[in-house]
Amino acid sequence: MSGPRRSSFRANQVSYATVGVTQEPDVLRFAPSGFRASLTERRIGSGAERFAAASVDLLNGAFFERAGLRALTVDGSPFDVTALRGESPTVRVANAWWPLSRVEEYRVIYVIKEERRVAFALGSLSHWPVSGEQLFCVEWRDDDTVWSSITTVTALYPHWSMVLLAPILRLREQSVRVRCARALNPVKSVG
Repeated sequence: MSGPRRSSFRANQVSYATVGVTQEPDVLRFAPSGFRASLTERRIGSGAERFAAASVDLLNGAFFERAGLRALTVDGSPFDVTALRGESPTVRVANAWWPLSRVEEYRVIYVIKEERRVAFALGSLSHWPVSGEQLFCVEWRDDDTVWSSITTVTALYPHWSMVLLAPILRLREQSVRVRCARALNPVKSVG
């Protein structure tokens, strides 16, 4: 990959005001008011070949299926960031985890393609039950190790019922982060 390349897409219609917040270097310490920021990192190998393979997996969305999710565009075609040509389609991510089995809709907020870092962020299109942004990233660090990281900056829908659902929703969010981080290393089991 040659030099830093960032692609930004129109982020209208997302359900939160802090669009692009996952790009902020201190978001984990200083999340926007009412939001909660969390990070899951996992070492997935080392070297240029591992970084290149994980980057392809990340950008074509292949890791979603290994994580137990299904990501498609609205027209039913498989999710692939590299196929986006300057526009951000609605992406539907489906899961089958009880008790909140549902299809959630997102918009691609930005894509990063740098020499040693590849990433994309999804922004939620619905307020209920959770709204915010998720950053999926693969990084080749200076010590030659390759890491996957998933960052979420989310807020729960402001309704009294969220008091009851909050623990389940946060546990589910953590589970998705862990499964996606593991899924970027296809050599190891995801479960």
